[in-house]
Amino acid sequence: MPEDEDALIIRIPRRLLDQLMTKEPLHASAQRPAGDGRHNPERRTWSDAQRRLLFRLVYKLGRRGPDARRYIEDALGLDAGEDPTLDQASRLIDQLKNDGGNRGAA
Repeated sequence: MPEDEDALIIRIPRRLLDQLMTKEPLHASAQRPAGDGRHNPERRTWSDAQRRLLFRLVYKLGRRGPDARRYIEDALGLDAGEDPTLDQASRLIDQLKNDGGNRGAA
């Protein structure tokens, strides 16, 4: 690479670069058309707040780590590693808040 005294070289660790490349740009929602499905709660996956709340509710049932994740997947009929949609997460949160998860995995 030729020397350029006006150039700025920044080293970014590969892991951080990969994380940055998978994140949605901050202004992307303003650029995409309204009907592309990403704002559709039936297709969009759970939010970070929903994920945290669901795990907290499931932890109260005595489930930890992979067992907690498995409980959520089983309760929603998901495949292993599949994330719930916003609607699915919302319904499970309501169920766990209302009956404390006494029904177990559906």
